[in-house]
Amino acid sequence: MATVRVNIPQQQTKEEDKYTFQTFKEEIKKKWTNKREVKQSERDLAQSFPKVLLALQCPSQLYLFLFYIIPRLFEDYTDETQICLQLFVCFCCVEGLLNYFLCLLTNSDVKPRSSSSKIKTFDDPHAHTNGHVPNGVTVSRDDGEMPWGFCDICDMDIPPRAHHCKICKKCILKRDHHCFMVGNCIGFYNQRYFFVLGFYAILCGLGAFACNAWYLYLFYWPTAYSWTSLFPPIAFYRWLFGYENIELHVLILIFQAYPQLFFGGFGCIVVNSQTLMCFLGKTAHELTSHIPIKNNNFFFTNFESVFGKHWLLNFIFPMTQCLKQPGDGTYWDGIKIDHVSNSDDKNKVVLNM
Repeated sequence: MATVRVNIPQQQTKEEDKYTFQTFKEEIKKKWTNKREVKQSERDLAQSFPKVLLALQCPSQLYLFLFYIIPRLFEDYTDETQICLQLFVCFCCVEGLLNYFLCLLTNSDVKPRSSSSKIKTFDDPHAHTNGHVPNGVTVSRDDGEMPWGFCDICDMDIPPRAHHCKICKKCILKRDHHCFMVGNCIGFYNQRYFFVLGFYAILCGLGAFACNAWYLYLFYWPTAYSWTSLFPPIAFYRWLFGYENIELHVLILIFQAYPQLFFGGFGCIVVNSQTLMCFLGKTAHELTSHIPIKNNNFFFTNFESVFGKHWLLNFIFPMTQCLKQPGDGTYWDGIKIDHVSNSDDKNKVVLNM
């Protein structure tokens, strides 16, 4: 296809630039690319806030459920039913904390390889690709097998689908994204815990919020001063100076309602996004960066690559040693480079008229 070029005077182009229309997506992208460098102290503060909030929320919420919410909301039920509900609440709390700490403490960083190890790379030794094919670079194999790349910052070879994290300051196997809620990069070895953490965040967040709201509606709302008492600062002020007779556990329940919605919303985002990633067999980084890869595996195989075999058992207990993941995050069977998508990007013709 021929390229048509028309020379336009420079003065005319400047006048037309004044009326250039930018879409909302282009404006956001421009602001994102020109954003200022975030300080390390701001990153540490952003990662510390969820941890402090979780440390305050977990023990207080568990205590109120065991000694106030379940005994009073289910007082018409048998003692055995109440005990089962209390055990279920403890189980969800323990599962959530286990997966949180496993996700926080499990690292998926790339270990340096020995110089004698054979790796598949691009023909161009200076093509630093982080495991995908950029425009203008050809692959030594035509079967679409994913090659190794090279990280300039870490100064080492990295396997396919591994990428460098500026926050963690290291390369991560099958990097999905950096999660400030967890304070760690989500990659090959801790993605399974991150998924399950989101599931229990929904139960302990939105489920607890529903019980919390039910309790406040039955035992506090009939005697409440006004609806403004449902805002924590106002409720605390009235409780502190005696303007309203609010019991201490009710005040704590009002404070807890908002973090419960926060964690529940976080769990919904995690479960929805990670379900999509597992179904497609890709990562969030690969989708947002438009890395041209093609997954030919069945979606059950994609789930097994994250959780291991019998992957549903991970939602009952973290199967770290029992159900190990297939592979080591360096070789990906059934995942190839999408040459069709890559060639389409290279062969786009821009007509300047």
